[in-house]
Amino acid sequence: MKYNALVEPLKNQLLSAQSVLIALPAVTNVDKLASALALKLSLEKDRKKVEVVSEDTLRVSHTNLFGIGEVKNQVVGGGTASSANTFVLTLEDVVDDSISLIVAYEP
Repeated sequence: MKYNALVEPLKNQLLSAQSVLIALPAVTNVDKLASALALKLSLEKDRKKVEVVSEDTLRVSHTNLFGIGEVKNQVVGGGTASSANTFVLTLEDVVDDSISLIVAYEP
């Protein structure tokens, strides 16, 4: 497969992760939402804590997607939010040029 070298490390990380954040682009569509929710269900089946976030406004056309009510518009972490413990990673030309991954941590 063309992307095996990129997919294998991600697969290994997902297998060992206990919590997973799926961050969708600021402008999303039904395909991206459906993919994120399917991945969420798959990971939850393996007893992982999964959150899906998108700052896009969910539309009436999205309401038929199972789990759409669990999509959040912000990442909520414990403690006080500050720029000191929030990172934005932009993955250019990997899958979609508008995908960003938000990673928050507490020191």
